[in-house]
This record gives sequence, C-alpha cells and structure tokens, in this order.
Amino acid sequence: MSKPELAFKAKITKRKFDAKLVDDFGHGNIYSTPYSENNMDGDGNPIVKRMTLYYTNEHVHLGTWMKGEGWIFEKSYQN
Repeated sequence: MSKPELAFKAKITKRKFDAKLVDDFGHGNIYSTPYSENNMDGDGNPIVKRMTLYYTNEHVHLGTWMKGEGWIFEKSYQN
C-alpha cells in the first residue's frame, strides 16, 4: 500500500493547526476526534501513539496532528 501524498506537513502547535484547517476548509465543515494507536515494540512492550484525526463532515480524512506535527493530505484539497 502506497503512502498518501501530503499537501502540508510541519512542526506546528495543535491550536495553529486547528486554525489552518478552519482557514483552508471553513468553520463548521470539519470535525476532529482523538485516536490512540496501540502497538508493541520488538521486546513486547506496549507503544501508544496518541493523535487527533480531522475529517470533513462527509467523513473524508483531511489530516492528522500528533506530538507537535501536523499534516494534511493532498486529496483533501481535491474534494
């Protein structure tokens, strides 16, 4: 499976990333949800990645913010 093309990727605060999404896609046209990805490292220790996923009201995944970095998918601007 190939990685999706990114239109935007930067070190950014969550507040500034939220503002960018509102500027780009409009207030009321997007929503976010917290998400935790659970995996194990090579020694069997749990690894938890906490992130915020952003979607359009039509449930299209726009982008993600995690640990001071945000990214928006190229396809988000094409819909």
